[in-house]
Amino acid sequence: MVWLIIGLILWSDLHLIKALLPKAREQISLKLGVNTSKGLFALGILISLGLIIMGWRSTDPVPVFYASTVPLWFAAYVINFLAIYCLVSSSFNVRLKHWVRHPMLTGVILWGVAHLLVNGELRSLLLFGGMLIWAVCEIVFINKRDGDYEKPEPGGLVEEIKVLVVTIVVSAILVWLHPWIAGRYLALAF
Repeated sequence: MVWLIIGLILWSDLHLIKALLPKAREQISLKLGVNTSKGLFALGILISLGLIIMGWRSTDPVPVFYASTVPLWFAAYVINFLAIYCLVSSSFNVRLKHWVRHPMLTGVILWGVAHLLVNGELRSLLLFGGMLIWAVCEIVFINKRDGDYEKPEPGGLVEEIKVLVVTIVVSAILVWLHPWIAGRYLALAF
């Protein structure tokens, strides 16, 4: 569990630096160079993800709240699909960006909610609750830093279709990879 907590703290700190201390991050980039700074940031993120996965897989589930049910699993699948749609949408000019200022962070929030619906044990509360709280804080801090949201004009139907196709492909890949990342298969809701 220690590795999971360290990974979550590292992930949060690395991301929150830009939102909370933009001048400090800029100074680091100036001292180290933009490419070196970005490379170290990416390395830190990869290390944090490795620690999170290692911490998750090495921690036994300790029940805290509830056992999941078939309706909760079905809801989790739907919410996870929407989360992936939000994450994918952040890289395209789609209608969602007209309504949602932070589609990637919104996707993380939805991912956290979906996983908390079906995982009522301590390590899940730490991981999914921690990431959910981080994403909410990140949205608040970025909004405060950047001010009012200027809504972009959405792209055309082709962009919307691309996002849907990529979402379906990424969802399928994640379902396939889930046993290797999380150490367990997804439950079937049907």
